[in-house]
Amino acid sequence: MAMDATRFAQLPHGEALVQAVCGHVAADASFGGYVQRKYRALADPTRGASYRIRFAYELMVAGVDLRGATVVDAGCGSGIYTLLMLARGAERVLAYDVFDHNVTALRRLAETFHLPIEAVQADVSQTACADGSIDFVYCVEAISHFHDTDAFLRECARVLQPGGRVVIADGNNGANPLLRRRIHRDWLRSETGPFTPDRFRRGDNLPFLYRRWLIIRDEFPDMSPEDVFHLGMHTSGLGGRALIDACWRFVDDGALPDSRYHRGMSQRRPEDGQLNEEPLDPLAIATRLRALGVAAVARPHFGVSRGSVAVTLNRIGAAFPHMALRMARTYIVHGTKPQPPLSREGGRP
Repeated sequence: MAMDATRFAQLPHGEALVQAVCGHVAADASFGGYVQRKYRALADPTRGASYRIRFAYELMVAGVDLRGATVVDAGCGSGIYTLLMLARGAERVLAYDVFDHNVTALRRLAETFHLPIEAVQADVSQTACADGSIDFVYCVEAISHFHDTDAFLRECARVLQPGGRVVIADGNNGANPLLRRRIHRDWLRSETGPFTPDRFRRGDNLPFLYRRWLIIRDEFPDMSPEDVFHLGMHTSGLGGRALIDACWRFVDDGALPDSRYHRGMSQRRPEDGQLNEEPLDPLAIATRLRALGVAAVARPHFGVSRGSVAVTLNRIGAAFPHMALRMARTYIVHGTKPQPPLSREGGRP
């Protein structure tokens, strides 16, 4: 969609823009419950402040100035951070997400408010951005769901221009052994039960095992209940096309897939194959970015809206990241793509 820069320039900016968009979404039920909840939270003085403070802190530690920047919002979700980027002066935001309802909502907002947002339904590891064309890549609470983390990191290194920056933040800190064990315990519960009312209350996400059974039954209505049962048990870690293909192979040759659940096995959403809150190691993410030519560091994040204690912990954690990351729930990885070296004549090669 062509961006109407003139009309966008005439709109209120900063907080006035945020409130105008939030009010519009809140009043229109056609955006759907998930998107409406997110924008109502952003408009709320208390909950909205937590989004703004977190975003401002991430920009501060990474040394990011968004004024005039071209940004990739990787795994944009409902788009609330996309909106905050524009409020802070970004010139253009390329918002990537795999879910249709998120992309559709952002496209509607871009059209209604003439915002310089290009919402793209695509895998963030395969953007259409030119080499070295992006000032800032932002990925918050999304990398733990990506199909191919390494492909995304390679794409970051490719699209960032020299001097461009990246921020990756997530609350599934794989360097924290207690958190990693809790995530693995939740995965085990979703695969093996026990499926009791006290474990799965009304309103909770259905267990992954049960969701695979539903998908297999709907895709293969003539399959016997026994085969549906065993296929569900033997397709842990599969989702989307991979799940259906495994079932077709069983139909063709009668051999059950060899994908039975074991503790710590990565879970994928049965509906689309998206990873389910994978506890990634931020130190490994930073190491991989450095190998790709992006000067990156990992640091723990203990929050910033809880007062001076959290701020102090963040400072200590930045000084001793290897130790502090073992205690934090959330991490921030930030990096900069270096400028090319000066030539002998004093200019860039």
